[in-house]
Amino acid sequence: MQRQKVDGTTCEIMIGQKETSGHWFFDLITMFSPDLDHVRVKGTPEEMITQAARETFAVSSAAGLVPGPLGLAAIIPELVSVTKIQLNLVYRIARYHGAETGVDRTILLLVFGEALGLAVGKTLARQVGTRLVVRALETQVARAVARKIGSRIVARAIRKSAARWIPVVAAPILGAFSRAMTVRIGRQAEKVFSQGVVIERLPKPTPGRADGN
Repeated sequence: MQRQKVDGTTCEIMIGQKETSGHWFFDLITMFSPDLDHVRVKGTPEEMITQAARETFAVSSAAGLVPGPLGLAAIIPELVSVTKIQLNLVYRIARYHGAETGVDRTILLLVFGEALGLAVGKTLARQVGTRLVVRALETQVARAVARKIGSRIVARAIRKSAARWIPVVAAPILGAFSRAMTVRIGRQAEKVFSQGVVIERLPKPTPGRADGN
């Protein structure tokens, strides 16, 4: 277990199997989802996407300047910082469309999963007229989807890790990757929230059903 301080928030992240297995992503979207009172709309969705893309480019480019083993050790703090910016972007676009109170882990998994090309929309959502109906997930299922997303993010980061031995090469490569990913996440969020989202909540268990009464 390694303790990292990111943007003033201290969090514990397991370096190794937890990251490569993708479990970290579920913890992250729970830990870093912003307080709705602090979500601010700054311009149009496209303007907010552009600004967030610049921020993630700067974070990843700076991390890419750290050479060798120290650069490899910077992967997790970089992913945390970048993901936090991307989460804030999703919430800001949701607020732009007046839908911020409906953002939950299922919506976040839908946006990030589709942006990563995992086609989770086939499992989580269906089109009903002009609206998108999203099925709320039980914790166990949500963790499984988050694990796939987290694994995909880490796998891509590891594929680019070789460049960290040559910082002058790594910085623009990592920056461009984070910028492109942020743009995809932002545009996926805009696609979801612009058409209106309805959350299909899980039915509450009926007392006495478990024992057949």
